[in-house]
Amino acid sequence: MSTETHDRATQERSQASARQGSLRALLFDLDDVLFDGTIWRRWLVQLLGKIGHQVNYQTFFQPWDQVHLEAVCRRASTFDQAFRSFLSDAGLTSAQVDEVAAAGLSQCRHLQASLRPFPGVRGTLARLKQSGCRLAVVATSPYTANDLCARLRPLGLDRHFDLVASSFDRQRYLLDTDIFRDALHTLQVAPETAAFVGHDSEAIRNARGAGLCGMAFNFDRDVEADVHLRRFDDLYEMVDHSAARPIKRAA
Repeated sequence: MSTETHDRATQERSQASARQGSLRALLFDLDDVLFDGTIWRRWLVQLLGKIGHQVNYQTFFQPWDQVHLEAVCRRASTFDQAFRSFLSDAGLTSAQVDEVAAAGLSQCRHLQASLRPFPGVRGTLARLKQSGCRLAVVATSPYTANDLCARLRPLGLDRHFDLVASSFDRQRYLLDTDIFRDALHTLQVAPETAAFVGHDSEAIRNARGAGLCGMAFNFDRDVEADVHLRRFDDLYEMVDHSAARPIKRAA
């Protein structure tokens, strides 16, 4: 049996596990899944509009994701350098780049420190952890796994995860199949009993390629997935509760 055929068969079994409520592990992307990752981007679009530079949100950020953040993850550029290069490539003058970069980088740091989870995330993660489900963050990110843990800690979310992994630590921006396989190996979970909850089409496609059930949350219309979640807490009905931990009751 070829590797592709094996992965497809495994992925079909993971779909069945989700339908039967027998998943044992859930892997999550971070931005636009656990919290809103568009706040800074929408702020930037508004700022550019104020200086007379109108842009289309979707097409404007494609080179940022596909070229500039990829360069950051390959260590070919710092985040600050990549941002300035991105603005210059978008047609801003040197003076505008200086102005927008200073404001944009400051606002980015401020917003990173003031993130809040989407409704239902905090309570659902706690219930999933109580059920015995293995939980992990496998994030598309220009930051290290340690940086992501530091972002999760003030939100009280870090204690729910058995693993936090970042694409940055693999020197690439987009998630590939290997990062999912490595995460499952660390969690000691078979792919047919695991699912990835993501937002981005490519990340979900690569998770499915590794044999996981691909779930989309907070998704765009064209995102293909095995499961499209309307509510974050719908996840609770898809996991195996047989390893649930007893609730400690007050004496």
